[in-house]
Amino acid sequence: MKTKFILLFLIALSLFSCKKKINGNLIDNFNNPVENAEVKIVDSDYHTRSDKSGNFSIDFSNGKFQIKFSKDFYLPIEKELYITDNKDYPLGEIMMYKIPSQSGVFYKDKYDFQKIPKLNFSYKENSKKTFFGSEVERIYSLHKDSCIVFQIKENEEVELYSTVDMRLSLLKPEGNKVGSLFYSRLGQVVKANKYPMESTHLVDSIVIHRFIPELNEIYVLVGYSENEIKQYMTEYGFGLKFIQKK
Repeated sequence: MKTKFILLFLIALSLFSCKKKINGNLIDNFNNPVENAEVKIVDSDYHTRSDKSGNFSIDFSNGKFQIKFSKDFYLPIEKELYITDNKDYPLGEIMMYKIPSQSGVFYKDKYDFQKIPKLNFSYKENSKKTFFGSEVERIYSLHKDSCIVFQIKENEEVELYSTVDMRLSLLKPEGNKVGSLFYSRLGQVVKANKYPMESTHLVDSIVIHRFIPELNEIYVLVGYSENEIKQYMTEYGFGLKFIQKK
């Protein structure tokens, strides 16, 4: 009886010692470790969290399964794995895409998202006679000392993030007026989990706009809603000046 008990104990110990794990490291799009992210094998009881260095280690059972990574203000990631070997499985470095934590328009610097404030523009109204009668146009003015300055390298892309239902365009000032469209490039739409924001705001989707501007030029970033395309400046305009990085 004693021998049988020892044999069962050794078998259990052997099975325990053979327990295998998936290992990896989570970083964000600013090259920072993602701490306290949930790591879970979908439809199983296997789950863990990343440490302060972004490292994680999670048990798994052989076969085909989904592993999910999630954290507030990060886009969730799911990876499908098919593992048959009875040994640890290294996943390596995995990037979790950080998203802005509140509504607005942001640009991405080296360390984090920076919110672009609304700027006040002066305007004047001009009456024009047309074939159908007369109409009034409102032309907004950009003040040259009211600029958000981006320091970029030549041919470097600028990333702008909008967490509201807004499209963005770059306009080039003509003197002190902003009139004709200079450059517009719609970005990639990414869906995010609905996380609670200040008051009742929720982030549902984010549009990432990428621009390659000319250096040493002043532009205006214009935002307009999906169903409201304006010919001239709107209240969502921002002055941007792109200068060469030293």
